[in-house]
Amino acid sequence: MFMIFLLLNIFVIISSISAPDPSIPTCGSVINKWVYNLDPLAARAPIATKYEATGYTYYLATCKDVSLCGGKLQPSMAAVCSTNSYNTLVTSKGLIWSMLDPKQPSAGIRMMAKTGPKCSLTTTRTRTLQVDFHCVPGKIATNFTINGAGDFCTTNLIVMTKEACPTGGPFNPF
Repeated sequence: MFMIFLLLNIFVIISSISAPDPSIPTCGSVINKWVYNLDPLAARAPIATKYEATGYTYYLATCKDVSLCGGKLQPSMAAVCSTNSYNTLVTSKGLIWSMLDPKQPSAGIRMMAKTGPKCSLTTTRTRTLQVDFHCVPGKIATNFTINGAGDFCTTNLIVMTKEACPTGGPFNPF
């Protein structure tokens, strides 16, 4: 009898140890039962866009830290590079997720990263990155738009992609 009790307890313990829930993305978020799964976008990372006004190339490796700028920087999630300048923007630690528009979950998802180096030697402010992932059914993101390039202290990027289209929730419009 004791052996059966012991075996049942072992079975319960083993049953409670399970694999991660496949409905919860590694890259993205679940907000109000809406699932924003950016895992396929992260798998294609990094993507890059050249900002013609300055000649800088912006790199984004959504949700992961990789070597950017031709390997000239320590692994990071976002960077800005030119032929003689290499700037880490942020790492992928401590990402904050929110809906672009809580009244329209199908609009997409916003990612905030606040784990960059100091903006300059004379400030304690650290670099931040905001990426607005807009839901565009059928669109595979290969680049992004830079919104207000400047001192690299606060960088805003816009990515149009099908991966920003939510699944789940009260209804699935896609």
